Amino acid sequence: MSYEDRKRRRLIKRKIRNILFLGILFLFMARTAYGIIFKNPKTALAEEREYVISIVADSILIKDERVYELVGHGSFNKELEEGKRISQGYEIAKAHIVKDISSLKDELEEIDRAIEQLSSKNEGPQIFQADVEDLQSQREELIDQLQRMIREKDYSQIEGLKEKIKATDDKLTRVSADDSLLNQSLDRLRARREEIVEEIKDNSLSYYADRSGIFSLEIDGYENVYIPKDFENYTYERLQIPEKLEEAEGDTDNRKFKIINNFNWYLAIKIDNIKNISSFEVKDSIFVKIADIDRELRGQVVAINESKDKAVIVVEFDSHLHDYYNMRFPKVEVVTHRQDAFLIPTRAIIEKDGQAGVYIKEFNGIVRFRPIEILAEEGKFTFISRGDENRYIKNKSGEKERTISLYDEILINPQMFKEGEILN
Repeated sequence: MSYEDRKRRRLIKRKIRNILFLGILFLFMARTAYGIIFKNPKTALAEEREYVISIVADSILIKDERVYELVGHGSFNKELEEGKRISQGYEIAKAHIVKDISSLKDELEEIDRAIEQLSSKNEGPQIFQADVEDLQSQREELIDQLQRMIREKDYSQIEGLKEKIKATDDKLTRVSADDSLLNQSLDRLRARREEIVEEIKDNSLSYYADRSGIFSLEIDGYENVYIPKDFENYTYERLQIPEKLEEAEGDTDNRKFKIINNFNWYLAIKIDNIKNISSFEVKDSIFVKIADIDRELRGQVVAINESKDKAVIVVEFDSHLHDYYNMRFPKVEVVTHRQDAFLIPTRAIIEKDGQAGVYIKEFNGIVRFRPIEILAEEGKFTFISRGDENRYIKNKSGEKERTISLYDEILINPQMFKEGEILN
C-alpha cells in the first residue's frame, strides 16, 4: 500500500471519528435541552382553603313588630329617623285628640308677643311713677305762682295759670289711668295665656315607646301575618312569595308607625330540595348570607318543616337586624356544607389505574404517585380532601391510602414523569 493510500485512509478514519464525536455530543446536548425545556420538574405546594357548598333560596323575614296609630292630629318627634334604635320610654309623638288646636297655638304666639311688648314698654310701673312726679312738681309750681300773684293783686295772668293747673291735673289723671289700664291688660293677657296652655294640654296625647327597638314608618301589612311563634305552621305550601316583590315593599303612613324588637328575629327559608339540608337538625348552627350584603350570619335552627321533597327551615338570629329590618322577602344564601381542604392546580392531576392523583417529588428526588379525593373544580384550580388526621383517604376500591400533605412538592407537568424516576 502506497503512502498516499495510507494517508487517505487515515483522513477517512479521522473524519469518521469526528462525525461520531459530534453526533454523540449533539445527542447529549439534545437530551439535556429536552430535560430543561420539556421535562422541567416544576413543582407547587398545596394551599389550605375552606371548601364551601351553598344554595340560594327564597325566604321570609319574621320580626317581633308592634304597629301603632296616632289618634287625631299629631306629629312625630323631630329627632326621630327611620331605622333609629330607641329605648323604652322615648317620646315618639304628640297627638291632638279633640280638635285642631293650630288656632290656639297661633293665639298663644300672639299673646306672648303682646306680653313681651307691653312688659318692655313700661318695664313695670317705674316709668309711669316718674311721669306722675314730674307733673305733680309742675302743678305745685303753678299753684305757688298763682298764690303769689293773688297776694300781689296781679290778676292779669290768673286765668292763664288756672288753665295750666287744670291741664296738669288732666294729665295726672290720664297717666294714672294708663298705668292702671296697662296693668289690667297685662293681667288679662297672662290669664288668657294660662287658659290656652291648659286647653292645649287637655287636648294633646304624648306617645312613649313601651319597648326598646327599631322605629319604622314602613308598614307592609305583614306585621300580623308573619309573627315569631307557632313555627311548625310555616310550611312550604303556606309561605307564598309575591311575584312582584316591589308591591310587597313597605309603605309609609303619616299616622302609623311600628317598633321592632331588634334582639331576636327569624328567617323562614324555602328549600326546594330537602336533600340539601339533610345534615341539619333542630338546634344546629347554620350560616346564612342575606341579599347582597357580604356578611355571613350565624343562626340556630328552630324548626324544620318537611313537605314531601321540599322543606322550610326556620332560623333564629340575635344581631344585625338594623341592616335588614325593612326587608320582608329577601333572597338568601345558605351554607349547607363546609370543610377544610387543599387547593391545587388542576393540570397537576392525573389518573393512574382509574384513581385520580398527583405526582410528588420526594426529598430524595424520587417521583411518587399520591391518590387524591376531588371535591370540586374551580377554574384552573381544584379543591381536594385533606384526608383524616393521618392524611388517609379511601381510594376507588374503598381501601385507605395516604394522600398529599401541605408540604409535598406537586409536579405541575405529570405527563413528563414516571413513578420511581429520580430527579436531580
